[in-house]
Amino acid sequence: MDTSQFTGRRKPIPVADIEVNPENPRGDVPFDSSFERLVSSISEVGILVPLIVREKPPGKFQLVDGERRFRAAQRLNLHKVPAHVLKHDSHLESLRKYMFHLHMTREQWTPLAQCKSLAEMYPELEAGLTFAEKPTWTDRIERETWMNTGTAHDRVHVLAWPKSLKEKIYSFNSEEPTRNIYSYILAIEASVVEPSITAFPRFYNHGKPPEKKANMARECLLKKTIEGINGGEVTSRDQIRQVTPLFKPGLKDPDQKVAETIFANLIEKEQYSFDDARADIETRLPMLVAEKPPKPQKIIGSIKSLTETLRMYRVSYIDATVGRESSRKRVKEDLAGALSEMIQVARDLKSEL
Repeated sequence: MDTSQFTGRRKPIPVADIEVNPENPRGDVPFDSSFERLVSSISEVGILVPLIVREKPPGKFQLVDGERRFRAAQRLNLHKVPAHVLKHDSHLESLRKYMFHLHMTREQWTPLAQCKSLAEMYPELEAGLTFAEKPTWTDRIERETWMNTGTAHDRVHVLAWPKSLKEKIYSFNSEEPTRNIYSYILAIEASVVEPSITAFPRFYNHGKPPEKKANMARECLLKKTIEGINGGEVTSRDQIRQVTPLFKPGLKDPDQKVAETIFANLIEKEQYSFDDARADIETRLPMLVAEKPPKPQKIIGSIKSLTETLRMYRVSYIDATVGRESSRKRVKEDLAGALSEMIQVARDLKSEL
């Protein structure tokens, strides 16, 4: 941000002349134990870091940064607070970028607060994005806000949603870790919506712009997620990701049609849950969720490691580590049984080689 927007050195500002910013993306200040510690600190040593305010004639100021310090000053009935003053005609976009950089550095804003702030910084993002625009915006946000690529990519996943759905996301109470709606939105977008567009072109009108149908899918999946979280049926974003096998490339009819039907049920049937979809995958398309056999080199390494362990092991170790005689006898029997089973399995496998 251009420092010429400051009117000069810091100055004391009457607390009564400062208005908070009602659109602060960070949300309301929680009056928790951390806030009480701040009040105690300010009462002892004063406000060491000045607030940042913006001139708002006549004779008023709007808070740009420092709401917790401002609220603490109100609690302590302070008459004035130290503040840097920005000119009234400070460029709004530059001001928002400044605030964003400031709070990103302090790591005070949640991911959703960052998304909300980015939408204010870039009004083009308010209505959402097409899928074709997402890479461009990821690059721009990374470049202009100093985010790393992965973080910018994740924020764009949320910002791409239409305004009406973003408002539902922002309003959801996500104070508890299991109610972190942001992580669920990423799972919906990255693990379901985006791969489904490639996997099921028929569902998305055979290559026509997919945004309208995608927004319908987003709305349905968001509703299932919020209702599931509130009802206790959805407790992890992994429940959303468990339908990802549906989008495996290379499926042929009739399996492709079955996969598309399961996906359509998830989007179109209100009572059809993520767990229902997973159960149908396991029943109707079991090959999609079958465990893959380990690679030969991994098996060879495991056998060599176990062989070395057995070569060094002595029965006396059991006597030394297991106290009761009856327990030692049972452990020795269990070990002998396990070795016999392993020997037989190894012989069978070796005979096939």
